[in-house]
Amino acid sequence: MRDKLKYNDYVKKKNYYQGIINRIASIRLIVFIIMIISFIGKYYYYPFLFTVLFVISLLFFLLLVFFHDKYYKKYDYYVKCVEVIERYLDRESGKWREFQDTGVDFLKDSPYYYQDLDLFGNNSLFQYLSICKTLGGRNHLKNKLSNQQLSSSKLLQEQESIQEISQKLTFLIDFEGLLLAFKDRKVSLSEDFTMHSKGVRYYYLGVSVIISFCSILVFILSILHIIDFNLFYGVFLFNFMLASLISSIFKDEYLAIDKFIRNYIDFESIMNRFNQENFSSRKLNNMQGHFQESIHAGIHLKRLETLNYLKNNFISNVIFNGFFGVNFILIFMFDSFKTRDLSILKKSAIDVEELEAIGSLAVIGVVFEHKCMPCLVDEVGIHFTHLIHPLLGEDICVPNDFDTDSGVNIITGSNMGGKTSFLRTVGINLILMNSGSFVCANQFTSSYFKIFTSMRVNDDIARGISTFYGELLRMKDMIDYVDKGNMLVFIDEIFKGTNYQDRIYGAKEVIKRLNTNKTVVLLTTHDFELCEEENIRNYFVKESYDGDNIIFDYKIRKGKCTSTNARYLMKQLGIIQK
Repeated sequence: MRDKLKYNDYVKKKNYYQGIINRIASIRLIVFIIMIISFIGKYYYYPFLFTVLFVISLLFFLLLVFFHDKYYKKYDYYVKCVEVIERYLDRESGKWREFQDTGVDFLKDSPYYYQDLDLFGNNSLFQYLSICKTLGGRNHLKNKLSNQQLSSSKLLQEQESIQEISQKLTFLIDFEGLLLAFKDRKVSLSEDFTMHSKGVRYYYLGVSVIISFCSILVFILSILHIIDFNLFYGVFLFNFMLASLISSIFKDEYLAIDKFIRNYIDFESIMNRFNQENFSSRKLNNMQGHFQESIHAGIHLKRLETLNYLKNNFISNVIFNGFFGVNFILIFMFDSFKTRDLSILKKSAIDVEELEAIGSLAVIGVVFEHKCMPCLVDEVGIHFTHLIHPLLGEDICVPNDFDTDSGVNIITGSNMGGKTSFLRTVGINLILMNSGSFVCANQFTSSYFKIFTSMRVNDDIARGISTFYGELLRMKDMIDYVDKGNMLVFIDEIFKGTNYQDRIYGAKEVIKRLNTNKTVVLLTTHDFELCEEENIRNYFVKESYDGDNIIFDYKIRKGKCTSTNARYLMKQLGIIQK
């Protein structure tokens, strides 16, 4: 992975430019000291010599400032690239569980499978994949991981764009590096680019024209000694105080402008970087078209940033408001920007958020060596080879093959043998398929399914719902959906919250009700009686023993389980003595 992402090359470049800016900073300090000494010395010794030395050192100091800024930008670029690449390495090593954004906020009032399949929350697929830094980008990724049903052509477009992005590693690193500018800002590009426009207030432009004309005219007349220079001072001060008064009265509006510009000045950089790349997929080409249309809008945003800087910097604020009334110009230009450019930029803003989601889903293609683009088919069923769980890691997870059409599949076997993990492996890869992403398999074919799960069932004291009743509610949802469409059901340890007799009776009824030609059921149980039901397929996991050690191979096999290990485990922990 390090070689693939050229991690060492980026680190070397970062260290190289860090050395340059450190040397420039040291030289700049020396030149500054010389400049101060020469400034003081020209009043006491050799005035002409020290004046020349002061001017030369000042010019050299300014030149060093320019080069320091130039090389610092390059250094900052490589710092961000290294940070991005290290996140990919963390995904490979398992440190991704420390990533801040877990998507836990999406679990509120969510379908059961969000949590059962570890799609959102701690140690989730969202946490693993997300490169999103904007609120809109997070929502786009959340929607893609919500098992949406896409047509074959729509899914193919998604797959094309994700596959292409995953192969453009330099662009992907650059894009995520640019996104770091939005980190912790909690911005929503598409929403903020939809702000209401009240029209252009041309009277602000009129005031600035009058201010500029009067101040420049009085300044020229003062220079020519036609009028007293104090009159210019008076006009200059009046203009500055008038601009400051307007800024104070409309403080909230100026703060909103400042926040908007600070949040989105990096937006132009993202568009420019995207336009530098050549894309062949239809979706990315359409995005590029929108970005091309937004080029001039990005330039106008850059001009607004310059005006806003002149307003906020103390020295330029005094000078440019005294001469030109820059505060008035800023309001006028922002009104014009909202009227002329916001609707254009909104398309590109939505595309950037969508690109965050696409880049997140491309992570599987970057990190995993064994992956494939799945195939969506109409026939009800799931077929795959060498399937692994993306969150367990390629070197750790044991791959499985599986092939099932509609019907009920019962999986039995010993504790800790991997039954529940197998269910989650199938479910999470199916979610990846329906998002348009890669799946972690050599081959994967499936129809679209609405997903139902009964896995992590907890009681709800506030609502007066016990664990068993919670299971019943989930089963009711499944049964109510029968014949409405394709359905994939994951049930882990069916009716574990009740007694043996009721559990067997209820489980058999559920199996009969769900055994249809539109439904695939994957059900784990320790109740071997369920394996004798008609029209079901049996699978099992097994263990072996090496002295006091129990060994699992985590393979799913066809057939019924014939062994248990509960007593062995209790004996190992000293719970029972025989």
